[in-house]
Amino acid sequence: MRTDELISRLSQGLAPVRRVTPPMQAAMGWLAMAFAVVAAGVALSGFRHDLEQRLMLMHEQVNMAAALATGAAAAVAAFHLALPDRSERWALLPLPFAAFWVSGLGWGCLTEFVERGWPALGMSLGCMSFIIGFG
Repeated sequence: MRTDELISRLSQGLAPVRRVTPPMQAAMGWLAMAFAVVAAGVALSGFRHDLEQRLMLMHEQVNMAAALATGAAAAVAAFHLALPDRSERWALLPLPFAAFWVSGLGWGCLTEFVERGWPALGMSLGCMSFIIGFG
């Protein structure tokens, strides 16, 4: 069999391939879905009793912004890494945001511990279980 015949036989009846969604568009769709899931979780469990007071604190606002930036960067990186022609360095994108976020959480835990002592650890467990559960 000639090469031209083989190619012709192999290509008969093929349907066009649908283009992959661009990574940024896919990440935005995923983030919208994640937002809906978190909103449903908050609707079921309710807001923290001290949410308004805590959001008045600058370090809480910074922590929330860092958490959102970490999630968004991780989503963008994941959709880029799903494509075979992308560099593995995309995996590094969320790391600066995550480091900033974790350092802020550590600072918040340390501050609570200094203010309240050992009982502060028990207060943080409920919050930590919610974060881990949604994570």
